[in-house]
Amino acid sequence: MKADLESAAIAWTRPSLNRGLDRVLGPFTFGVGTPMLVYQGERTMILRIFSCLMIACLGAGCMTAQVSSEVPRQPAANRSSALQRCDILDRLEIHAHRGSNDRPENMISAFERGVDRGADFIELDLQISKDNQVIVAHDAFLRSDCLDSRGKSLSSQVFFRNLSVTEIKTFDCGSASKIGRLSPGEKVPTLAEVFRALKDRVTLQGKPVGLNIELKYNPSQPQFYPDRQTYAALVLKVVRESGWDPSRLLLQSFDVGILETLRAQGAEYRLSPLLSEVKDGIAKAKGLRTDTVTPHYGQVTPEMIENFHRAGLRVIPWTVNEVDDAKRMIDLGVDGVITDRLDLFLISKYFCAKK
Repeated sequence: MKADLESAAIAWTRPSLNRGLDRVLGPFTFGVGTPMLVYQGERTMILRIFSCLMIACLGAGCMTAQVSSEVPRQPAANRSSALQRCDILDRLEIHAHRGSNDRPENMISAFERGVDRGADFIELDLQISKDNQVIVAHDAFLRSDCLDSRGKSLSSQVFFRNLSVTEIKTFDCGSASKIGRLSPGEKVPTLAEVFRALKDRVTLQGKPVGLNIELKYNPSQPQFYPDRQTYAALVLKVVRESGWDPSRLLLQSFDVGILETLRAQGAEYRLSPLLSEVKDGIAKAKGLRTDTVTPHYGQVTPEMIENFHRAGLRVIPWTVNEVDDAKRMIDLGVDGVITDRLDLFLISKYFCAKK
């Protein structure tokens, strides 16, 4: 019976899975830093794995299709719970952390790939150059896998605040990337360039893709950042000149002061305090006149969700990369996730759409 059930599940899921794998995975398998072409044998293996998952899924009542008359009908409570998860997944806002993890992080190729794979929002980080240009990078210095103008590896840290944007553009941060598929010659982008690249891009649901923009700022490190007033003004100038609708934007930061400065300078965009701890999170959000918080996923509990939702706040935790954590966030009813693992959520969404 087990063999018959597996064969039936494989036959039932193969057409949908092939289409789903093409859309969500494209030419690469899962993983950070270890891209691998999906050859036919590997594709067959993935099909087999997901067929087994479908067997378990059917047993839990998360699909309504009948594979075999021998599959027992499941209690209504199990089916109801699975349908509730699908409802949450259907509403879940997926933020691709620094773009898609099979391309060099925080590069336009990673952002475009994230849109192609199905992200609703692209999450990125900001730094400021010596000539006060807003650039996209996680740290205050170039990644160690960038190459200089001679194609040589960096011998020491190169800080953005010591370089003009023209000088920053002399570095190649795609040819030797340690993360994802190589993107030869790719440069650190400015925020304006990202806006232009993604302006007309839409999600798989046909909606304009959004940007989740994290302002990196530490007032104790003035050698790396301008003062809050200058920083906020520089960012707002680029954002306003982009012409993007405010509904497509979320500006977040661990530094509540920079968010307060954005609001004081007339920012009409949705803001979000990044929360390492949820204590005072509601008060911070209300003080910013916003409806969104982005806490660490480890801080998200049933009580926290209940309290924040009761206060009218959306909860979008970071960075949800493990299967058990993803399941817990879905079961808790979060409003979105910031993740490196788009596959965890998009494959699930794909099959929920087939229920």
